[in-house]
Amino acid sequence: MTSKAPKSGSLEGRLPLSFLLACSVLAVALFPAHVASGSPSTPTCNLTNLRSSRNIAISDASLANGAPAVQRTPRLGNNQRFLIHPYGSTLVLIQNVRSGKVLDVAGGSTADGAPVIQWDWNGAMNQLWNPVEVGNLTVFVNLRSGKVLDVSGASLEDGAPLIQRTWDGGLNQYFVVNCLLQPVPTTTTTTRPTTTTTTRPPTTTTVPPAVDEEAALCRLVNGYRAQNGLGPLLRSSSLTNAAKWHSGDMAQKNYFSHTDSLGRDQYQRMAAFGYSYPTKTENIAAGYATAAATLTQWKNSFLHNKELLSPSYAVMGIGRAYQATSQYGYYWTHTFGGFNDGGTPCPQS
Repeated sequence: MTSKAPKSGSLEGRLPLSFLLACSVLAVALFPAHVASGSPSTPTCNLTNLRSSRNIAISDASLANGAPAVQRTPRLGNNQRFLIHPYGSTLVLIQNVRSGKVLDVAGGSTADGAPVIQWDWNGAMNQLWNPVEVGNLTVFVNLRSGKVLDVSGASLEDGAPLIQRTWDGGLNQYFVVNCLLQPVPTTTTTTRPTTTTTTRPPTTTTVPPAVDEEAALCRLVNGYRAQNGLGPLLRSSSLTNAAKWHSGDMAQKNYFSHTDSLGRDQYQRMAAFGYSYPTKTENIAAGYATAAATLTQWKNSFLHNKELLSPSYAVMGIGRAYQATSQYGYYWTHTFGGFNDGGTPCPQS
C-alpha cells in the first residue's frame, strides 16, 4: 500500500530485526489450532514484490503441503490472494485463499536461502511473521529465524521461488500489500402492487446524498484516532477529488478494485489529482450506505485498521458514490497522505 521508496539497509529508525524476536512465544501455545477461512470483514490481499512487481503465489495453484511459494505475473485468482490473520498484537499468519494453508519456512530452518512453502497451520514459530512497516511498504520477518521474506536472487522472472534471507535492504525484500474487503451485497425487494391504474406516473431516480455521510466519516475517523491517542487528519482537496472520482468510477462502471477503469493504481491516481507526495495509500469499501457501518468494516480488518490508526498520515480524502444498478450500490474510497498540502478540518455538519 505504498509508493514510497525505501531507504536501503535500514528500517527507517525502527528497531533492528534482531530485536523482533522479542515477540511473545507464549502466544503460540494459546492460539487456537485452526485458521478461520475468512469473513465479510477479512480482507484478501495481494503481496507484490517491490523489485519485480510480481505477486506471491503458490506454484501450480497446488493444494498440497510443501508446495513452494513463488512469484507470478499479477492476475485474478485465489492462488495469488492471501488472508492475513492477526496473531496477538504484532504477528500475522499468511493464509492462501485457494489452499487454506499458511506460508511456512520449510523444516523450521533458520538458514539463509531456506524455501518458503505452504503448510497446514500447526502453531509453529516458522509459520508466524512480523509485518514491519517501512513507510508504507512491508518487510515480513519470520518469527523463528529472524530472517525476511525474499525473492531468490532478486529475480524478475515468473516462477522465481520465495526464500528467507538475512535483511540486506534490497528491493526484493519489500512487499506492497494491497487488500480488498469482501463487499456487502445489496439486496432488492420487489413488491407487487394490489391495484392497477391506467395512468402510469413517470419514474424517478433518487440518488442518496453523499456529502453528509462523507463529512460524518471524516469526523468519525478523527474521533477514532483520538480514542487511540492520535491527532486528527485534515481534509486534503486533492485527495478528496481523487477519492470522489474513484468511488464514482467504481459505481458507474460496476467494479471493485484499487485499479481504476483507466488502468491506474491508487498511487498513480492520487498523483494525477495533484497529490504527488511519496507517502500515500487508500482504503476502499462497498455495500454500506452509512459512514458508521463502513468505518466498522475497516476497523474490523487488521490491515485497513492499521491505515486508520497510522501516525504517518496528516491528511485524508473521502468519496462516496451510489449507483442503483451496480452490484454493491454504494462505493467508498478513503485516501491518506503523509504531507499536509493545505488541508482543512472536517466539515462539522
